[in-house]
Amino acid sequence: MQDRWPDRRLVAWFLLLLCSPVAALLVLACGYYGVANGIGAGALALASLPLLLLLLPRALGFPNRKLLGLLVGISLLDLGYAAFRWIEVQPDPVVSLCVDGVCPAPAPLLSRLIREDETAYAGMALSYSLGLLSPEERAVIEPATRGVYEGLAQRRGGKPSINTLFLSSSAERVEELVWLPPGEGPVPALIFLHGFGGLLTPYVETLAKGELGQSYAIVAPALDMSGYWWEPAGRAVLRRTLEVLPEGVDRNRLWLVGLSNGAIGASHLGADPELGPLFRGVILIVGGDLLRPEEKFVRPVLLLPGRDDRRFPPGHLDAVAAQLGGAGVDLRYQPLEGDHFVLFTHPERVREAIESWLREHGGLPGPARGPE
Repeated sequence: MQDRWPDRRLVAWFLLLLCSPVAALLVLACGYYGVANGIGAGALALASLPLLLLLLPRALGFPNRKLLGLLVGISLLDLGYAAFRWIEVQPDPVVSLCVDGVCPAPAPLLSRLIREDETAYAGMALSYSLGLLSPEERAVIEPATRGVYEGLAQRRGGKPSINTLFLSSSAERVEELVWLPPGEGPVPALIFLHGFGGLLTPYVETLAKGELGQSYAIVAPALDMSGYWWEPAGRAVLRRTLEVLPEGVDRNRLWLVGLSNGAIGASHLGADPELGPLFRGVILIVGGDLLRPEEKFVRPVLLLPGRDDRRFPPGHLDAVAAQLGGAGVDLRYQPLEGDHFVLFTHPERVREAIESWLREHGGLPGPARGPE
């Protein structure tokens, strides 16, 4: 019979799909997603999508009750999972999603359907399998990341919040995470530029602790997964961020902070003739770049590399510091014990270095302390 299911052609196409390199990567990604989450509804729903797309054309061309029933079942599973995620997500009581400075703002659909912590763990597992993350780095960053997300879950009563990995911005619209300290009145702000991958929540949460978070707002725009802030699109997003700062932020007391790729971007944007003077200073964490001939810092710079950071070529950040010092920039070059993930592994050291430098430049009250 022509409508028997499954038939040999369907099995052959399915095996061909599984043998293709693209399918192999998808299976690997779904596998690591499942390992990171435990095999649950989320992993099953995601794994069912390729099967749904594979079977749908056949169901439309050759109606079959069994096949249609399977498709309906898969669709109900996916819709049920989506509804569960939509209901489960809770707004964070402390850190707000803002759009063009309006806080809080409705979350984009995709950012509510896949949990950020699950995506981060799956990304770490996949990066490790592809050799992008060393065993030593994974052993350090994974437990630190879990600690941050567990603390966030406790604050939200065990519920997840939006997934910032699925936020993005343009020259016309900025999606961002914003932390506002307790109290009233305009407050200074750290404008935080993320690194490769686009992760925001753990970094905003880490910076907001201690004295820094009690005195400063943190405005963290989401560019995209690349974090190429030094390109025209990144410059446009930073410009838009400054145009639509949330209410309560003092526009005359802004400090630019960049992490990793964000620090490379902050090197160029902080020395930009138009944007640089809008900030009181620039903080570069585990990253930085040599300036172009037309660029010049007119504000003080804090450069915080990790002593064991292997993500940059040897001596690169030393060369950046030498260039800035030779140009007469008010620079503090303070290497910290740790690697590229020092903000996760030694957050107190990073915050203490920033707080001390801010006191030195009038950004925090109290006597300034030099680097240890």
